[in-house]
Amino acid sequence: MNDKRKETRITVAEAARRLGCTRQHVYNLISSGEIAAVRLGLRNGLRVPEGEVDRFVERRWVEME
Repeated sequence: MNDKRKETRITVAEAARRLGCTRQHVYNLISSGEIAAVRLGLRNGLRVPEGEVDRFVERRWVEME
């Protein structure tokens, strides 16, 4: 089984809190494919694998000299 499938899933609101942005921005990142998400039915909405937030930040990390 894929490791992403084993990860804990967090809400979009929690992903936004961890990234320090709005929920709408996280939805935009999901729509653009920058962050993966799983739809868990109509009422439960989207969930983000916990590691996706860390992987997103790592891809965006900039070292200043």
